[in-house]
Amino acid sequence: MTKLLSLNPEICIVFNSGAAGDFLVALLYQQLHDNDFQLSIDGSGKVENQITNDFKKRCQDYYNFKFDAISFDQLNLNSIVCNTHYCHQELLNLFPDCKFYYIDDTEYLDVILDLYIKKRIHPYYDSLETWFLTNPINKFKKNIYLTENQVEKIMKLDWQKNTNSWKKLGIESISFGDILDRQLCKNLLKYIINDRVKFNLDRFNYSHDLWIRHNKKIIKHI
Repeated sequence: MTKLLSLNPEICIVFNSGAAGDFLVALLYQQLHDNDFQLSIDGSGKVENQITNDFKKRCQDYYNFKFDAISFDQLNLNSIVCNTHYCHQELLNLFPDCKFYYIDDTEYLDVILDLYIKKRIHPYYDSLETWFLTNPINKFKKNIYLTENQVEKIMKLDWQKNTNSWKKLGIESISFGDILDRQLCKNLLKYIINDRVKFNLDRFNYSHDLWIRHNKKIIKHI
């Protein structure tokens, strides 16, 4: 297979929006590449300095363009760890040497969606319905009116459909709850890193505590 990237990913985290995938990748990047990398969290609890947004967008294009590998052409990936919202067998085939994990948020889906809507949608759109009209999960071909409750139900079904499809792919799961707990998250990172580097415990503790302080609402609910 022709190598499309200057540096092929070794680890890829697959996740639904709101399920802390950007945070997990930032923690991994910090250990694997740069212990001095300073995690930046905005007021809503979102990771501001995301590591692999370009790869995430290319995965979406790869799906939308019917799995045309040109979507990844001239992509310079500066990390061996990346993440995506879009994962299908075709992506696994394209990167056979990459270890894929998906974040299983099934148990916490109601809380994740509620906070995602409040943090990521309401600050930028005048209503959930307006956001829905421009979002890829909108399968309707015309602008029909849906209530906020109806949109929420469609979102939940879409999030559930994603996790079910990733499970069927046979990739390894990560519990969303494990990311929230410092000890479990530390164990998870060490497992994924698999002795590639010496683990920097101080940097991990600082970054995990920082994220928790900015995401107290989800901790409170879970």
